[in-house]
Amino acid sequence: MSSISADFYDRLAFDIFTAQTTRLPPPYDTTIEFTSVSKYGANFDIDTGSTPEDIWSAGGVYTFPTSASTLVVSSSSTQDNSGGTGATQIYIDGLASDYSQLTETVTLNGTTNVNTVGSFLRVNRMFILGTVGSNETNVGTITVTHTGTTISEIPANSGQTKQLIYTVPLGYTGFIKSGSFRVIDNQSGTFVEGLLQIRTNLGSNAGGWRDAVDGVALVDTPYILDILEGGASVSAGTDIRGRVTSTSSNNSIVTARLNLLLWKSG
Repeated sequence: MSSISADFYDRLAFDIFTAQTTRLPPPYDTTIEFTSVSKYGANFDIDTGSTPEDIWSAGGVYTFPTSASTLVVSSSSTQDNSGGTGATQIYIDGLASDYSQLTETVTLNGTTNVNTVGSFLRVNRMFILGTVGSNETNVGTITVTHTGTTISEIPANSGQTKQLIYTVPLGYTGFIKSGSFRVIDNQSGTFVEGLLQIRTNLGSNAGGWRDAVDGVALVDTPYILDILEGGASVSAGTDIRGRVTSTSSNNSIVTARLNLLLWKSG
């Protein structure tokens, strides 16, 4: 079988950056497709003495589960149920114990706990689904816990998660295409230092957290992550987190965005 030329990989890098599709040369004769993933996170209260904190709406340091488990779902409002004024269902997009994709739709029952059918190792995102009441979105904060620890939430009146937390599914390679983070504060001169960190959990490169990129953002001036053209690649089973390592004032609000492309590689 003939090998794939270096020119093809150059072309593939370009196509990854431009979110196009590529056909492999003969004798492979197949199309490579990319799926776009956009992650948005927010931490609404970071103080000078609380760092490091991760960029997710629950605040504090995010805990990645070490084993798969069923999840417990509940809302802080009794109105998030069938017949209420809020949301009736949520969609959970996560990963199973082997890092393969696992999704589930959960019907809410207000403040009463509802267990998932599937066992999840990761939750990459959640959003409301189905019929909603007069509020047109969730009334309360919808929380998901894993063996007693909160690993995801949909803030009240938001309709989806706000967490710059993501794990690449099994069978895919991720390419970090672009990103940014911003500090929002009413105190002039406030700045934060942030990091994008990755940790590989599968294969020979498995190990601890390492910095992918860092930068400093001033009030209302976003820091744009400097990613090489073609995208920084991250393998299946790799955790990604946005983290704030310092802030110059209390009650800082930090938002961040990350854009990835997933290549179905296996």
